[in-house]
Amino acid sequence: MIRSVLKILRGKVPVTISLLLYCTVIITVSHLPLNDSGSGLMILNDKVMHTLEYFILGILSFRYFYIARNKKTIPSYFLTFAFGTLFALSDEIHQGFVGYLDSGLFGSVRNPDIFDFMADVSGIALSVVIFYLYRNFNKEYKLETDAK
Repeated sequence: MIRSVLKILRGKVPVTISLLLYCTVIITVSHLPLNDSGSGLMILNDKVMHTLEYFILGILSFRYFYIARNKKTIPSYFLTFAFGTLFALSDEIHQGFVGYLDSGLFGSVRNPDIFDFMADVSGIALSVVIFYLYRNFNKEYKLETDAK
């Protein structure tokens, strides 16, 4: 029973839907007129959250390219990193327009932040590295992908 459920979750449609839903969540949260993080420990916490958020995006993206788009492993790593980096860049630029009518372009409501972008890209890179290490050091995974 559990194996059949896991097999369904590994299908092209669930993988695609999970990536699209997660991207929608990121865009929605980025569109909220929240204040920027602040100072001290809050900045560290904000960067950790950005890294975690994009780490999850990296996992979902890799699964999308590898499973739904039937890409080989190496192109999936590259596509995951490229997609995640471009998505992070567009997300930071998008934040500059949040509250545009109230405070002007890049006003005080939300602002693009190069350090947020760097944390986002770090999360994507971390997910790619972990997939690489998992693929190369997990014997069960190697057997499973060799059977493809």
